Amino acid sequence: MSKATRPSLRASMPAVADEAAAAAARAHQMLRGQTTTPAPEPPQEAPQPPMTTSTIHLPVELLGALRAAANRRADRKMREDPRGRGGRPSVSEIVVEILARHRDELDRMD
Repeated sequence: MSKATRPSLRASMPAVADEAAAAAARAHQMLRGQTTTPAPEPPQEAPQPPMTTSTIHLPVELLGALRAAANRRADRKMREDPRGRGGRPSVSEIVVEILARHRDELDRMD
């Protein structure tokens, strides 16, 4: 009995280089078919002042209140503009907002 020769598995697979070249050619063809319209300018945001990171110690209940306020604010922003940047809770933003509102009191403290 003689053994029948089977084709190799490698022979049945396309060459990787050929596959990559074909994909690149399709991508170039798709890009040529697109119209070139200028992208709309993103809305200009006010420049942020330089920021830093600090560690502070807070009572647990105050941190809980800050987190709850950040969550409520994120939910409100998400409802107002679901595709905008809102929706991410930020305790830091709440703290900055409160401190900015009470800046005159901070400046008067001895």
